Amino acid sequence: MVAATLVCAASDGLECNAKALQLYRAAHYAEAEAMYRRALDAFDRAGEGDGLNRALTLENIAVMLRAQGRYAESEKDNQAALPKIEELTGRASLATVRAVSNLAALYWSWGKLEQAESLAMRAEVAFQDFPEANHADRSSNRQILASIYLAQHRYADAGELLRATLEGGDGLQQPGRGGIGRGRQCARRRVRPSGRRSGAGRPACAASADRGGTQQSRSGVPLPGQVSGG
Repeated sequence: MVAATLVCAASDGLECNAKALQLYRAAHYAEAEAMYRRALDAFDRAGEGDGLNRALTLENIAVMLRAQGRYAESEKDNQAALPKIEELTGRASLATVRAVSNLAALYWSWGKLEQAESLAMRAEVAFQDFPEANHADRSSNRQILASIYLAQHRYADAGELLRATLEGGDGLQQPGRGGIGRGRQCARRRVRPSGRRSGAGRPACAASADRGGTQQSRSGVPLPGQVSGG
């Protein structure tokens, strides 16, 4: 697909976001960033009712920046998006858990292992509330934790995580504690700040973009998804 052929109406933030995702997956990062910025502008003009869509788009930008090694910029956008997602969907929502795991992935890529471990463990524990979640979400998060444990010479802990990931099991024991969580797929509904449905789009989950699939948020914004590497 030629990047120049991907256009969207400046007033349609969801369309711009979807086009940006296509550009991101094709590694047209400059064009993807410009398209994501158009989506942000569209959501800004739409007012606070699209606050969640805007926050998720900002998270998408952060994922894309991380893929380019632009870690400080990614951190800024992640830290702006996460509190808003948490405010609008709740601290225990799947959208928040995914945002936490994305921030963990950033710090892991950046070599900030202490911050990465804290966030990845928070996400891992929280996944237990979402047994039907996309397996790729939890697998990526476990790979981050396993990489951290390997760097810390915690080989038994790393091996347990990787075995559980390969086996697809949910009975993993948190190192030194009780059970860890399970994953889940996106809920097929759109979330407004009130928790009611909206008409923002039709979400459908698959593998993360870096694995050849597409995620969409419960608000309808397509997500690049979780990237466990740089």
